[in-house]
Amino acid sequence: MPNVYEPNYKERRMLSQRKRLFAEVTQKNPGKIPLIIERLRGEKYLPVIDRCQFLVTETTTVAELTAVIRRRLVLTSDQSLVIFINEKTIPSPLTSMWKLYEDERDEDGFMYVTYSSQSYFGC
Repeated sequence: MPNVYEPNYKERRMLSQRKRLFAEVTQKNPGKIPLIIERLRGEKYLPVIDRCQFLVTETTTVAELTAVIRRRLVLTSDQSLVIFINEKTIPSPLTSMWKLYEDERDEDGFMYVTYSSQSYFGC
């Protein structure tokens, strides 16, 4: 099966659309952090998550978010999962999502989280 290019969330929606959606989501859900969660481009072993828009509380930790993603993907205990913020930062499991959000949110207001298996990096 050939590799098919799949545009990510930012490529599927213009900045103005994303900003408008962010404003709507945060108005309806004050105190929640809006996330876009997607599979890292090129990942071959983990499935695509069933939806990409998530809300978490300010006190949610990276470890808790990772557990949510694992459940949504229906991973077994022997399947590894690594998450990235903005496709570059691998956050510490104890870091709060609020701290990451303050430092890493996108200009549209969302914070982008991607996930991959460790085997993607070639062991």
